[in-house]
Amino acid sequence: MAAPPPPPKHESVKFEWEPATLAATSSKAGKDFMDNSATSWKLPEVPLFEDPPVFIDENGFAAKPRQQEPSPSSFVTLPETPVAPKMSQPRSSSMYNRVDERAMILDANFPITPDELIERTNEILKRGVGEMADDLALDFQFVGPVVGPLAKEEFLKAIGTFDVTTGFPDMQSNYYHFRVDPFEPDRVWFTSRPVGRHTGTFAGSIEPTGIRVVCPPQAMSMTFNRQGEVKKFTVGAVMDRTAENNTGGLGGMFAFFYAVGSPLPFPEAKPWKMSKRYRFFTGLGRIFGGGGSK
Repeated sequence: MAAPPPPPKHESVKFEWEPATLAATSSKAGKDFMDNSATSWKLPEVPLFEDPPVFIDENGFAAKPRQQEPSPSSFVTLPETPVAPKMSQPRSSSMYNRVDERAMILDANFPITPDELIERTNEILKRGVGEMADDLALDFQFVGPVVGPLAKEEFLKAIGTFDVTTGFPDMQSNYYHFRVDPFEPDRVWFTSRPVGRHTGTFAGSIEPTGIRVVCPPQAMSMTFNRQGEVKKFTVGAVMDRTAENNTGGLGGMFAFFYAVGSPLPFPEAKPWKMSKRYRFFTGLGRIFGGGGSK
């Protein structure tokens, strides 16, 4: 009679976690562990099942081995893989809305109508900035992108010692697009694109260069109190530094100094330049945002 076949043995699996590699004697078990593992683990060699005992029946044949229940230590609880929450994409159409400007201005109940405010603004501008003293409120402020706020007396003193028309006799302010702000019904916004040729002595010492200065569009505004006095005057906020200009994209008085070759000696009076720190963060954004390192 032939010898009975040896009893079957059950597979033992050994898991090892290296710094970057999971090795397993069973490729399927290793893959399953890797797919579901979110944490570094160090596991000892654990037999999944002990080798079962051999049983011989009454006829001398090897009986089918009884399956032994695995011990609790044979199981490994694997951590669940965290699932990233789904982020809804914003829709530009849901963000769009247009305010009812007329209704907002009427609801504000400001005593001076929009047409009257715009007319008042033009009257002051026609007289010239140097003749504004009687139009200014006691709490007046002058504000530029990097200048001010200047109080009333400071402002009057500054404009009294500086006259841009001496250096640019033909200068045109080119005001346009006057409108009342519905969010601030006491405020008139307007735009300016100054143009002028440097044919006179500028700032007391800069000799004529003959350069025709072309400034980019700049946002300006006048805010009034209920008595019609100017309580705030803002100037020089460049709306587009890439628009036609030869001022380095600068506005206000800085534009004229730069255009004639005599820029003022501080960063705010020079064309915008990306800082090293901003360049660094912009580079990171391109790399991690999928834009590469172009």
